[in-house]
Amino acid sequence: MCTLLIYRRPLPAVELAVAANRDELHSRPAGSFGWIGHDPPIVGGMDPEAGGTWLALNGAGFVVAVTNARLGAQRRPGQRSRGLLALDLARRGDFEEASRSLFEEDLLRYAPVNVVVASARGAVAATNLPEARVERVVEPALGVGNTPVFAGDGRIAALMEMGRPPDAVRTPEDLAAHLQGLLARHEPPTACHHLEHGGTVSSTVMLLAGPFRESLILHADGPPCRTPWRRVSLGGTAPG
Repeated sequence: MCTLLIYRRPLPAVELAVAANRDELHSRPAGSFGWIGHDPPIVGGMDPEAGGTWLALNGAGFVVAVTNARLGAQRRPGQRSRGLLALDLARRGDFEEASRSLFEEDLLRYAPVNVVVASARGAVAATNLPEARVERVVEPALGVGNTPVFAGDGRIAALMEMGRPPDAVRTPEDLAAHLQGLLARHEPPTACHHLEHGGTVSSTVMLLAGPFRESLILHADGPPCRTPWRRVSLGGTAPG
């Protein structure tokens, strides 16, 4: 059960915070995480099986993410990859262009999907289950799992409240550690899952600062409860 938590301006030094666990079948390649584009600059995950991404940050300061809107939902023949939709949106020039593209997208050509485009200025959420629906989100926090984004999810709602920075969290580093601990949680509400046929295969924390290169991105290439986290470098030149 995927976990996606987004907070707009949770601290004075953080414009947007994202905490995400990707859950998949063990039989599916987990994919890699790093630079996936240079014009515009994009950092995110790359799915080697179907192409596209499940989570990506554009250097213009916005994030795109997708989850299955129904647990275990698979593409049928002829349906387009949900990850390709996320990558298309992540390649837009800015948040407003990506948001307009999401409003214009035919979501019914995908398997059940939740889609989020978010920046410090706002967020747009969409789903196609039970029907296509796209809305701007006015609340400063948004949580998404594997139920339709507007249907409500008790596990996600509880995790979202727990992820809000307490008074002791004052710096980006404090907030990153707080969110890392939340993503590794096994007790209800559970964020990190270990099941017979699948579970949490990677974990990401993104803290966006004003200048893109000063943002903090941490990624674990496995379950966050036992996998070392690495900082994704935003310096230098993105690969082509």
